[in-house]
Amino acid sequence: MFTLRQLTHARTLAQVGNFHHAAKVLHITQPALTRSIQALEAALGVQLFNRLALGVELTRFGEAFLPKAHLLLQVRDDLTREMKVLKALEQVDLCVTMAPYPYDLHGPEVMACVGSAHPGLQCRLLLGDWRGVTTQVLGRDVDLGVGELTTAVDDARLDTELVGQHALHFYCRAGHPIVGRGELTLVDLADTVLVGTRASVRLGAVLVKLGGRAGALDKTTGDFVPAWEVNAIHAAKDMVASSDAIGAAMLTQIRHELDTGALCLVPVHTPWLRLNYGFIRRRDSAMSAGALEFMEAFREREAALNSQEAELRRRFGRADPALP
Repeated sequence: MFTLRQLTHARTLAQVGNFHHAAKVLHITQPALTRSIQALEAALGVQLFNRLALGVELTRFGEAFLPKAHLLLQVRDDLTREMKVLKALEQVDLCVTMAPYPYDLHGPEVMACVGSAHPGLQCRLLLGDWRGVTTQVLGRDVDLGVGELTTAVDDARLDTELVGQHALHFYCRAGHPIVGRGELTLVDLADTVLVGTRASVRLGAVLVKLGGRAGALDKTTGDFVPAWEVNAIHAAKDMVASSDAIGAAMLTQIRHELDTGALCLVPVHTPWLRLNYGFIRRRDSAMSAGALEFMEAFREREAALNSQEAELRRRFGRADPALP
């Protein structure tokens, strides 16, 4: 039988290639390392290393054994890290970055829920654009990202989980010239100023058809940049309410303004105009207990949102059989 300590010794020796230097890295004596490797080889019944004049090299048994030994050690390291995080939940930080739509829908409420349950938890909630969320996760600047999954799903360094798929609807102020003209098409919206957040390549390819006044594609990234760019949904609503610009939002986000008559839905069919957001995290990083709690609370709010949005679609005549 072998131990994880012996696996650590073997992995270090394979990496360094020399008993003397490997012992220094491990902070043990060279004879102790030699005995450890010999005991491991005896337990396996094979020779893992060929001893050479200037060092060691893996045998064919060693080449087969070391990758699997590394996986076992990785599992040990991950378990150790996760247990430390669980034990120290009240003393660790939680930093989450979110794209504008999920931020507006759930962000502050979910973070407040987690923070209230753990008074010692230092919480940070960041608002970013859809591309910046992925960048911050990859840079290890945050524990978790919540945003558009278009590019993240294809990145081997990331794990993603789709959480929200929702229809967006164009809206305008009450009394806007386009209201009352009957069912419209994108051509009818040509040259209408669009106010909102930077949109992904997925949506940008269609939004750019609105015309030059609506916005333009970023030549470097392919993102669609609205003529009036903001990073907060409430800012877009305020600007639409006091101008002839139009915006795009879920019914939940403009329900109050629709009920009061301050805003109106633009009568245009846009089945392609949908949110597609979820969790984004690094594949090689263990999730903190705080991040896991944030994700669970977010899922719960998302389930309630699906029911609420379905009811609003019925109220405002925007039924969509493709959505829950």
